[in-house]
Amino acid sequence: MARGPSNSSGWRWLGPWRARHVQDPDRPCARDDPFEAATRRRRGRGISLARRHERELSREVVGECEAFLLGRYLEHLESRSLAVPVWAWTNVLAHGTSDDLRRTADDSRVAPVDTREWRAARAYVAAELLEATARGQSLADTQRQLIVPLELRLAARSDVERWTPQRWVTTVPSSIARRVPRDLRRYGNTRRG
Repeated sequence: MARGPSNSSGWRWLGPWRARHVQDPDRPCARDDPFEAATRRRRGRGISLARRHERELSREVVGECEAFLLGRYLEHLESRSLAVPVWAWTNVLAHGTSDDLRRTADDSRVAPVDTREWRAARAYVAAELLEATARGQSLADTQRQLIVPLELRLAARSDVERWTPQRWVTTVPSSIARRVPRDLRRYGNTRRG
């Protein structure tokens, strides 16, 4: 019958650990156990990889939030080759500056065929928004009171993903046209001349 290796036949390095473990069985021995130490070293590398992954994920989330709040969420998604939801076409209208809206209204870039209609629709709506805010209340007020809630409503509805650019164009500018004159009657012309 074969016996396992004895302490003198190659397992000499386990001798000191075994002696300490037998003397005090309640003592935590992970520090002295060569197998546990090797596992701990591997686990340590895994933790650093996990932390690195966590930091990268955090940076990605912060980048997405920043792009969303600056009105550049659509471009952020396109730069990562991700699918663009319909509500994201409203993002620059809801969070962009007047310069961003002017650039969007003048957007004559050659776009891929699948987004050309959406870019034209967004350019049209941006021009309509600029025109409506030039006659009435400030862009920031219009965005806060009208466009941001509209963007959130569009994001919450699942049927919006089947909308065409034409349906989006009829919804967004009609909301702007209904709201701006009503606010002008209520508050008067808030634009300073």
